Amino acid sequence: MMHSTRPDQLQAKLNRRIATWVYWAAATTFGTVLAASSVEAQTEPIATVDCEKCDTCETCQICGEGEDPSDDPESFVFRFRIGQANFEDAAGGLYIHEEEPIEGLARPAAMMWLGSLNTTGLEVVSDPGDAAVIRQALTPRLLMDVVDNTTGGVEQTDVTLYWRPTSMPAKVGGVYPVTGLTAFRTVQLKELADDASNQVTKLLITWDPDADSMTTDEVRTAWEWVDLGPDGTGWKAGKGVNASGDFSTAIRIAQLITLDSGSGQYTETRTITEGSGTVISKVVETYETFAWGDELIKREDYPTVSAAEADRLTTTYTYYDDSANDGDNYTRIETMTDER
Repeated sequence: MMHSTRPDQLQAKLNRRIATWVYWAAATTFGTVLAASSVEAQTEPIATVDCEKCDTCETCQICGEGEDPSDDPESFVFRFRIGQANFEDAAGGLYIHEEEPIEGLARPAAMMWLGSLNTTGLEVVSDPGDAAVIRQALTPRLLMDVVDNTTGGVEQTDVTLYWRPTSMPAKVGGVYPVTGLTAFRTVQLKELADDASNQVTKLLITWDPDADSMTTDEVRTAWEWVDLGPDGTGWKAGKGVNASGDFSTAIRIAQLITLDSGSGQYTETRTITEGSGTVISKVVETYETFAWGDELIKREDYPTVSAAEADRLTTTYTYYDDSANDGDNYTRIETMTDER
């Protein structure tokens, strides 16, 4: 059956959604609101991302939980927020976004700050040895401590949230001491494999909800770069893996493989697999590069991976691409066609 429409009401191009919040820790239920200390001027050369302008959000989600990027691993994405800086403003959080493997992916140097460094009530502390690296973040409620525990060439970063005491101790050597503070959340990034160029190709994220030194109740997600040669490349993410990051123990695995046809088009194939190995979802999207950017021109939804070609739902799109004659419609969707 074929159905073709020309939707006049469509006024915007399709937006490609990438992953949003993965790990979060908001202290909004903390009973005692502590007075904000004087915040030092943020002059350190720490890289920041404006959530309202970054290409990983359709809208600013710095105040929301969002979705788990491991469900749609278009890029490796890690976010860990610190909650509120004051009664109104979110403080932001740590942020990594890489489309391909890099060296140092599981180290603090790969982390940027998502949000403004000048938010009232927030202090982001640089590493004493490298002013561009985030070492700590302090709000009226919490202290985030970022520690590089790389050993023997194996990259590892541990991030711990501590309740801020009523009397915050002074810095020692440019860093707030954590001895005696109460930890309540920990997340760990650890390299599991790299390539000949030391680029991290597989890593494990372990979320410890009670900061008990990774002994109970941990939630683990493994990310791995998949290189299929002529068949494309992409990230694979498995939730619920064991401490070794073994995908065979995962509860759910998502994979996105991108293949460039070399003719101005490329395809993205997304599959989601249960831990048993059963593929429960497969979607193939084809994009074309127009004068103004990339647009989705075809989407194929399969009820099951083994479904016959005739059983898939195919949606195709055309666009107003004549800048000289299309007027205000230029770049907008012209037709959308569903076919099964």
